[in-house]
Amino acid sequence: MRILTQNIYNLFKRETSQKYIPELDGLRFLAILWVVLLHIQVLYQIQINPTISDHGFEKLLWYIINNGHMGVPLFFAISGFILGLPFAKHHLVGVKKVSLRKYFWKRITRLEPPYIIALSSIFLIKVVLNKSVFLELLPNLGASLLYLHNFIYHSASKITPIAWSLEIEIQFYVVAPIIALIYRLGLKRRRFIFLLAIFIIPFLRNFIDISFFSFFRYVHYFLVGMLLCDLYVTKSQISINKGLALVLGLILLFSLLLSDSYGFWAKVIYPFLIFMFYYIVLNTQFWQNVFRIKWISIIGGMCYSIYLLHYVLISVIIKRTSLFSFSTDYTINILVQILILLPIILIVCSIYYLLIEKPCMNINWPKNFKKYILKHIYILLRPNKVK
Repeated sequence: MRILTQNIYNLFKRETSQKYIPELDGLRFLAILWVVLLHIQVLYQIQINPTISDHGFEKLLWYIINNGHMGVPLFFAISGFILGLPFAKHHLVGVKKVSLRKYFWKRITRLEPPYIIALSSIFLIKVVLNKSVFLELLPNLGASLLYLHNFIYHSASKITPIAWSLEIEIQFYVVAPIIALIYRLGLKRRRFIFLLAIFIIPFLRNFIDISFFSFFRYVHYFLVGMLLCDLYVTKSQISINKGLALVLGLILLFSLLLSDSYGFWAKVIYPFLIFMFYYIVLNTQFWQNVFRIKWISIIGGMCYSIYLLHYVLISVIIKRTSLFSFSTDYTINILVQILILLPIILIVCSIYYLLIEKPCMNINWPKNFKKYILKHIYILLRPNKVK
């Protein structure tokens, strides 16, 4: 059994050119689960419009799930950490300089194929189901594939509404090497700049806002990850005993889940809650062990595939499952929907991950694919001379 578990883990474990940090995939699991639960609840409510109690466990469950949009900033902070890591290592501990050509090529070969295939497939499915939407959706597909839908339409993509956050991620990928120049500064100066920016940007948004989703709205979350990266690379750790780490981690986790994310002060405080919780996960043995649990890190490692496909899967399936009322109690009904939908999402997205996303993690896949195509073209053209 242990051998089988290890083989499954090796099959799904993400490939990375840097040292693998499994607790980061564990944090991705937390973020993607929260987002998926939100969309299950929202789409279920659209179908049913149920009555929800104003008190008790039902209201608490609804409130936590309804805050699931805050799972996206959790992703942004992780992206800040991951993309900042090679630059921080270079500037802070003297590791080899980052090649920008390789940096951008890796982003393109790693992220573009799964994104293009997913959006194109969803577009084709919608056209097959309703041929009249072809001309309506085609411009949306083009704008989404170019990561310009927020800019052009000032609204969520009609192909899949979750694409808005991926456009912001791409904007960060472009400017990350420039922001990373902060790592060249002295310790006190660069950390002061990070902290000041994380604190002041929510205030600036009150005076300078943009009518569409943009990198500016969320840059402070990426900076949280880059500051964490600074502390991680320089091994700036605070010793916390197991009991305190457990209690503090739980307080921070529930604070993240329960924060009133729409309030102004919540927007100021929330990045610092993420910072403190992520710091504890990265630097205390107890929380490292929790987020390194193999099935958690495996699912978290597939978050990109899950993120790309989950919304369309839920929207199609829940039209059928929502027809069945299992109880007059909303809590029971939503939990049943979750138990039905999560396994289906996991199975479909696991297949997509293994067939499409994981092969793209190998930076040499374009070269290998080119050799494969040329070889078979040669065989077709000169079959008698190939053994």
